[in-house]
Amino acid sequence: MAWLIARRFDLYLVDTKMPDESALGVCRSIRSIDDNGAIICISEDVDDRDTLLDAGADMFMKMPDGAVQLRRMIDDVLDGPRSDAIH
Repeated sequence: MAWLIARRFDLYLVDTKMPDESALGVCRSIRSIDDNGAIICISEDVDDRDTLLDAGADMFMKMPDGAVQLRRMIDDVLDGPRSDAIH
């Protein structure tokens, strides 16, 4: 997670299927260092939604259903107010 300290990003895309790290831990780590970067979490399980939003994610997207909408969601979260809606 050294990249969090070295550089800030406009957007973080966090997948619950990441090897070696939990999405929950990654969200918490990002939020502890970067208050402004937008975090979108993707998961195959909609039950992850509330936990990830509580950990600092700005948006949640269910995969694979939401894959088609990913580009629009990224544009929306970078251009406007953040929402915790499932798209």
